[in-house]
Amino acid sequence: MKRYQKIGVYLGSSINFENPQDVHTAEQAIIIGQGLAERQIRLVYGGGSRGLMGVVSKAVLDHGGEIEGYLLPEFIQSDDEDGDYPQRPFDRVVPDINTRKDSMYTQSDGFFILPGGIGTDEELMDIIGKQYLQTYWDENHAEDLKPIIIVNVDGHYEWFAARINDLIHRRKASPEAVKLFKIVPDAKTALAALDHYEANGPEIVAEPIGNVYGSIKRKSKGS
Repeated sequence: MKRYQKIGVYLGSSINFENPQDVHTAEQAIIIGQGLAERQIRLVYGGGSRGLMGVVSKAVLDHGGEIEGYLLPEFIQSDDEDGDYPQRPFDRVVPDINTRKDSMYTQSDGFFILPGGIGTDEELMDIIGKQYLQTYWDENHAEDLKPIIIVNVDGHYEWFAARINDLIHRRKASPEAVKLFKIVPDAKTALAALDHYEANGPEIVAEPIGNVYGSIKRKSKGS
């Protein structure tokens, strides 16, 4: 099977130590960082040293791993105000948020999603959407799917599972959509899932993904 060399990790760019979920997420991020380093898998992330992103990148470096950060220009100065930090040599400055998202997606062999804010939620929907549309238009791309592993710390992503189930119930998404991601309770389970995917391949979508209207269009076009 394909050897995963780079894993993108999405999580918050800030941390509030008075918020128990942020503390729990930081603990899980450290486990993820150590696990990637031990597996010699490079971390791909949003760059910089602040917040939970700084926690996971520091954990990778502390355990001898490699990181690849994609940082927006406006965050450079705020990071530099904190003084020198080991992440700086690995930052790649990109001009805008869309370039950062596309770079992280194309450079990653798979993804871990941990709790964050609106930006993290948007990034999750972005990579789900990319993979959904990838199989929507061409079922031959199903074998190229990248694993998306969602770490549901303190039930943070219950909303996402409910949203996907609702779309399926309303026939706005194919039942096959649930194969695009895996929701796990903690970082150790996430790493075990990644090992499983590496040994066996990601869940294979059995048919092209699309809503009912899209499926009808494809059948009509080919008839």
